[in-house]
Amino acid sequence: MPGNNRTINLLAIGTCTALAGVWGLVLTLKYYHFGYTGSDLALYAQLMWNLAHGNTHTSLFGGNFLIDHANYIAFLLAPLFAILPTALALLYLKVIVFFAGAYVLYLIALKKLSPALSFFFMLGYVVYPPNISMLFFEFNFENLAPAFIFLAFYFFDQKRLMPFLLTGLLLASIKEN
Repeated sequence: MPGNNRTINLLAIGTCTALAGVWGLVLTLKYYHFGYTGSDLALYAQLMWNLAHGNTHTSLFGGNFLIDHANYIAFLLAPLFAILPTALALLYLKVIVFFAGAYVLYLIALKKLSPALSFFFMLGYVVYPPNISMLFFEFNFENLAPAFIFLAFYFFDQKRLMPFLLTGLLLASIKEN
């Protein structure tokens, strides 16, 4: 039985990695074929560019970006955007965090379900239509929240106070409400 558990763990990691790669490709193709017709990706790409260059003013927001919502996590992500200064970095971040969250959900499910059922539970989350829509739509900081919610629950369940508090702080930095 432990060998089977290891196999399914590797399958879960491999599935998340492969699907993240597929989604990265899909979103790259959408980006290069001008498939983003809303304004969110442009708003947040300009915001991150400005933050990476030390400025909180964003002309697309009409002033300081904190007048809209307090997305303090943008300050933590600014160094990433300084290294990869493209809107694609935000899309890739969204995909990576989503599939990392799916794997954490798998780990949470392992406490109550068999490894095989936990894997199918994770797959259900990954193919859930609202989640697919979120992945395919523009970038918003709120897209990062489910992974942090899962991680907070995981640390709470493991009785690991400091990682739980840090995750809660990161979760609160995504949006003020």
